[in-house]
Amino acid sequence: MDKLTRINRAPSFQRVATGSKNGQAAARSTAATATRLLDSAPYAGGDRIVSQQVINGGNYIVQCTVNFDFTMNSGSPSMGTAGHCGATGISWQQGYYDGSAKTIHYTGTMGKTYTRQWGNNRTDAELLNDTGNSHGFWTQVYIDNTTLSDVGSVDPASVGERSCSDGSFTGQNCSGTISAADVCENINDDGTIFKVCNLDIAKSGTRLVQSGDSGGPVYLANGHTVHPQGVISAGSTNGLELDFSDMGFVDITMGGYPEPTH
Repeated sequence: MDKLTRINRAPSFQRVATGSKNGQAAARSTAATATRLLDSAPYAGGDRIVSQQVINGGNYIVQCTVNFDFTMNSGSPSMGTAGHCGATGISWQQGYYDGSAKTIHYTGTMGKTYTRQWGNNRTDAELLNDTGNSHGFWTQVYIDNTTLSDVGSVDPASVGERSCSDGSFTGQNCSGTISAADVCENINDDGTIFKVCNLDIAKSGTRLVQSGDSGGPVYLANGHTVHPQGVISAGSTNGLELDFSDMGFVDITMGGYPEPTH
């Protein structure tokens, strides 16, 4: 559920300087408090990201959410999002699109998609490297607009377990109950149906997901630490059902795992 906005002309860009995270020295002059919409580098999980893409011949602004800082077998600095958010080679800014002002507000380059899994019986995940981002990534995750939480070890999703979803549009909702694990779903992406596998499903009586949450973290919350369970992929129209890529399969296919906060 990436958020697509078709545009008829190029948007304006406004770069914003932000304050430092707790425990981090300011990297540049502070003009505002760091948030998941306008973060300070190094960038954290749960941040919103934005890019310009050509889709089916049209020009679009695409907004998604990142999930966790990954430790890769290759040693490459990486940040996760959903595979359907964009093709390899897409460059992402950290920030958001203001449709009324037709302006992308951004703090800097998050990175570029360098590996991707999407559809054709595969899972839904991709990784960004730190191309254009000299500060790299932060191991914590936003659990609301301004609060960061430590990341612990991966917690395999189990049917009947409570789970938290945390896209940058909907925000954190910990009322989801996992109803199915490791299933395949037919998902409509820009008019094309893709069979996506290694998905877990969570359901709730309140909204778990909406457009723009794609790529966001799904986790088990335990005190001041979150334990990664997956990557937001898709959901029902009313947002009461969430499909997310199982983190165990993401780790295997991507060759890495979410880095715990030390």
